Amino acid sequence: MDNAALKKLYEVQGIVMLQISHHDCDGILANDFININRKSAPRWTPFNLAVLFSIADKRGHRLGEKVYGDMRKSIQDEYRNSLKEGHSNWLEDIARFHTSQPYEQMVMETIEHCTEGWEGIIESITSFAFMLMDTTTTSKTDSVAMKTVNLGQRILMKIFDTIEQSRDILLDSILERIATKMENLSYIQLLQHISDKNPKLLADNVSKLKNQVDSLSYISSPDPFLRALVPLLNISGDFLDHCILVLGKMLCQSDVNARLTAISGILLILQNNSNKNEEANYSFGCELLPRLRRCLGQQPQVRERLYYGLCDVLKGNPTLQEPIFDLLFEQFNKYYGEKGPILALDRCVTKEGEIIEPIHLLIDAIQQCLCVHHEQLKKKKKSSSASTSYSALKNKFQELVRRLSLDKKDKGRVEPEEFELDKSSNYTEPRTQALAGMVMGCIEASMNFIIITDYVCPGIEMNGTTVERKAGCLATFNRIFFLFSQIKTHEAQSLENSKKANSKEKGNKEKGEKGGKEKATSKAKSQGPTESLLSNEAISILSVEHGGDNSKLLEASSDEESTLSFSTWIVKVLMSRLKTMESDLVLFLQNYTNPIGKNPSSRNVDDIKLFCERTGQVFMKIFLEGWSEDDVDKEMKQLGLNRAEIVGKIIGICSKFDKELVLKIVPENQEIGELMRRLQQITNKLFGHKEAEVFFQMISDLSKFIEPEDSREQMIWLRNFSEQDITSNSMVKNILNLWFHLPVTKSDKRKAIQYEIAESLLILLGSIGEEFNVDTSPILMVKDQFKDVIAKILLESLAKRIEEVDWAIKNLGPESTEEQEEDEGRLSQITSSQQHQSNFSRLLKSITFRLGAIIDELDVMLRTNYKSIPTAPTALVKLVTKFFGSLGGITQLYGIVEIDDDPLIDLIRKAAEIFSVESEIFVGEFEESLEMRKILPNYVNAKEKFDLVVINYDKKKKSNLYETLFRRSSARDFRLDKSMVVNNDPDEKKIQPKPKK
Repeated sequence: MDNAALKKLYEVQGIVMLQISHHDCDGILANDFININRKSAPRWTPFNLAVLFSIADKRGHRLGEKVYGDMRKSIQDEYRNSLKEGHSNWLEDIARFHTSQPYEQMVMETIEHCTEGWEGIIESITSFAFMLMDTTTTSKTDSVAMKTVNLGQRILMKIFDTIEQSRDILLDSILERIATKMENLSYIQLLQHISDKNPKLLADNVSKLKNQVDSLSYISSPDPFLRALVPLLNISGDFLDHCILVLGKMLCQSDVNARLTAISGILLILQNNSNKNEEANYSFGCELLPRLRRCLGQQPQVRERLYYGLCDVLKGNPTLQEPIFDLLFEQFNKYYGEKGPILALDRCVTKEGEIIEPIHLLIDAIQQCLCVHHEQLKKKKKSSSASTSYSALKNKFQELVRRLSLDKKDKGRVEPEEFELDKSSNYTEPRTQALAGMVMGCIEASMNFIIITDYVCPGIEMNGTTVERKAGCLATFNRIFFLFSQIKTHEAQSLENSKKANSKEKGNKEKGEKGGKEKATSKAKSQGPTESLLSNEAISILSVEHGGDNSKLLEASSDEESTLSFSTWIVKVLMSRLKTMESDLVLFLQNYTNPIGKNPSSRNVDDIKLFCERTGQVFMKIFLEGWSEDDVDKEMKQLGLNRAEIVGKIIGICSKFDKELVLKIVPENQEIGELMRRLQQITNKLFGHKEAEVFFQMISDLSKFIEPEDSREQMIWLRNFSEQDITSNSMVKNILNLWFHLPVTKSDKRKAIQYEIAESLLILLGSIGEEFNVDTSPILMVKDQFKDVIAKILLESLAKRIEEVDWAIKNLGPESTEEQEEDEGRLSQITSSQQHQSNFSRLLKSITFRLGAIIDELDVMLRTNYKSIPTAPTALVKLVTKFFGSLGGITQLYGIVEIDDDPLIDLIRKAAEIFSVESEIFVGEFEESLEMRKILPNYVNAKEKFDLVVINYDKKKKSNLYETLFRRSSARDFRLDKSMVVNNDPDEKKIQPKPKK
């Protein structure tokens, strides 16, 4: 159709929507349309959605709630299905059978048509999008909820971009929710989108935004809100002046959080000042920065925000280098002593251990600013452009680094005693802990400066070549690390002596006092130094040098008295940084932006990827070449384990992204399969040691990326590994979890593995009733000490497979018996072509095959005596109850379409043999249990419902399955009154009694 015809069609469809919404007075037509779409929800069309939106808008709150609820349920079901599809090729094959368009694509097309005759539904779509964002909780672990919120956000963005007349209303609604809701980051992201796309719209509504800024201290996320308004700040001088006035007042408030927001806001304005005139930009900065001087005498967290915020401003606006370096130089001069103590720590910490001035954070912020400006000058390639303030601060800071890195024989070398951190110091006291934390932070900041700028301490000889300069830089690092290791050694010795003294004292006291002392000691330890101040770049460089030719030079940084070697230290620092990255990864994947002035260990996802790639390559090489289980030296063996844990942590983080990132850390000329074989060899050699679990976890993380042909080899190794004398409960759990989650291929015999585990449990626990002949020998891993965890994982795996089968049945055909008649014609039409007939038959047989494998396992498990595992019998009966529903669903599918039903007849025959005898005996054995009594009504009801399905199948197919294979309910010991059924299983729909005629 041409454009004119399409436009005419959309106008006619718009008139139809108006007729339905305005002239359907009793709502019968609207209800019928809703019911029809409930059954065809996975096959949305723009017109269907438009009619539903028009009904929701015009028919009142009752129908609107009904329509929106059905749509949201369909959306979340679609997202859940997409999560399942990624787990198995078979599930993806099932999902592709019904070709349907995603809901998001259809609703976006509907919005586009709103400019071509469907204008009446704009308000309804907007209300629905806000409902998606308002009513769904943004939990970190609930990916479906997060996707639903993001969909609502994208719908509103599409409306804003497409429909001009709705923009003012959208902006009002967004500002209202930002002001009133605690979880408002998604709305702030919407405001950011509006600000980037159309800052003029914000300028036209500047009075509303001024009111919002006036109540900035009451907004739950003020920093992202101000960041979203940066485009408006660049075009509206009036709004900029108003924000500066409000932020200036907030600087004087007593609330610390308000002052933190004010500092971040002012620094954000300075960082993003778009004035291209350098002189005007400089004058503006010199006017604003002095207002922040009063913060230099406030709480430590306020000073920290200012210190690191100045570094962020320097990155975004280098023109302000001179006032920034002046401010930092003035503050640094207060605590740096050219004569006497190198740092005036007495003015930084009280006698009680309270930190007044975080001197380590000030020094770290200074070195970051120096490193940033160092890189800026390198890009300009003009050394003469360095300002006087920069040179003065750099010289002062280099003097500090030089004094800290003097050699042991040099006069004036700084010793730990100068900081009250000698051998006799008690590191359990708060003041000593604070001093140690600050001093080691200052040393780490100096280390970072040395590594990033290649600083060489005067007195170290070198000929000026790149290699010699790198050696001189590492020699300087070597000297300063010696001081660091001394303090660490004194700290470790003090804590060890304190622990021994406490243990001796506790031995003479009662248990109650003992517990109190333990708590006090642990509290004292928890006040020690926090995260390392080394940057990601410095850690990466040191990791490379750790695995390169300079490793011997770095290892010479500690003497015989030191208990801290460079290898041990860098491994601990790297592991700590990786843990921080792993915990922050969720926020970074959600595009979370830190407020200005924060000093996170990593800025975004790209930083995490680059960091893992660099360090992963180095440590993968080190640990594959240098790992040996025969190391006699306990310290070296522990170091090897720590290196292996680092590789495992890096693999775990990389596996959250994609295969390409994992391949980057794999040694050259190797595939993932080869690496896994190497890991398997090491795991076999380390069997019986805790180190084996570290390598096994690496194998588990890599298993999701192996090729199908390697999956079979992996299973053979797992089988052989499980035949050893395993003594660890966690190792058994890891083996089974990996076993049951390996990729499935056509030649895969994984069902046989699970069947053998069930048989091994039967041999271990004994049988109920008649003897069950087991042909295979039991798996040695299945022991009495592991029976609980093995039974639990086996039942969970079986429940997951039944859930997958139910999902496949639901996506292949009707959801319930009531919909069978309506869907019968649809399925017959779908499978009418030869290709669809073949695909439908193939998928149906694949489901039948999986149900047959599940029946085999249930047969063995129903014969097993679980008296020694109290939770297993009820869990097994619940699975059997769900399995009846799966059997009923597959039987309905065979009854709808004319295909070969021999697989179904074999399946039902097997089910009849098992559930007519074994399940009755099993239930009778455990029916005295209170938990079993609660679930028995649902079990019997599910069994009788399956009987009805088979009877209906017999009527359609003119077969005699029920009479041949089943006992009538009248011949059983009792019949169940459906009106008395209690729904104890939340996954089962509650059955309502049908009214008597």
